[in-house]
Amino acid sequence: MLASVVAIGGSEAGEVAMRVEIDHPGTAPLEGDAALAGRRLVLEVGAYQPSPSGPTLAVVSADCGGIAREVGRFAVFPDTAFAASDTAPPQRYGFGLPAQVGCGVPTGVTVRLEPVLGDGRGASLVITAIRIE
Repeated sequence: MLASVVAIGGSEAGEVAMRVEIDHPGTAPLEGDAALAGRRLVLEVGAYQPSPSGPTLAVVSADCGGIAREVGRFAVFPDTAFAASDTAPPQRYGFGLPAQVGCGVPTGVTVRLEPVLGDGRGASLVITAIRIE
C-alpha cells in the first residue's frame, strides 16, 4: 500500500526528475502524513553517470523538522553509466525505516552523492521516483 509519495512540479504522484551531483544534492518534499517507523522508503534511479576519479555512494536522508536523519546509503553496481529505457528498467533501492529514526512525520527526502575514492566530480544520478510504502 502506498502511504506517501513525493511529487514535484506537477508530476504524477511518486514521479520525480531529480538530478543529484557531487556538489548538488537533490531534495524533494513528501506529501501526506505517513510516519516513518515500520515503513519502507523506495527510490528509483533512472540514470547514472560515474565519476572518472572513482566510485561514489548515494546517501539518503529524511528531513525531520529541519534535522536530516540518514536512513540509508547505496552504490550503483556495476559502476558504469546507464539510462533506463523500454528495454532496461530503472534500478530501485529500498530502505526499511526503523523506529529509532526518531522522525515521526518526515517533510522531505534528500539524496546526495559522496565520493568513495577521488573527488567524485562528474558523477550524477537521476531519481525518477520516491515512495514511502
